[in-house]
Amino acid sequence: MEDRVRRACKHLLLAREDFKSDKPEVQASGRCMLLAVSALLVEMADKMAGNGDVAVQSERRLYEFMALKLSIASENTDPAVVGEVHALLMELRDSAADKYA
Repeated sequence: MEDRVRRACKHLLLAREDFKSDKPEVQASGRCMLLAVSALLVEMADKMAGNGDVAVQSERRLYEFMALKLSIASENTDPAVVGEVHALLMELRDSAADKYA
């Protein structure tokens, strides 16, 4: 899962840069990346659905929340929202690394 989070972070940074462009086709590329990352986060959350552990369910809800934020950000091309989700993913990645180290 850490590899998926790392790829998602990379794509979020690329999308944020696309949103800064004046060209509509570049912004459209950023929207597509956000929707792809959103789908990945939903998939990751779905894999946690069967686990009854409270901590796992909290993490699952966080993934779902981030996916929703990205879907909204893709509509209004807001780089600030993309940055917020990127920061959350980095924190999750770091906490997972600490937990399993």
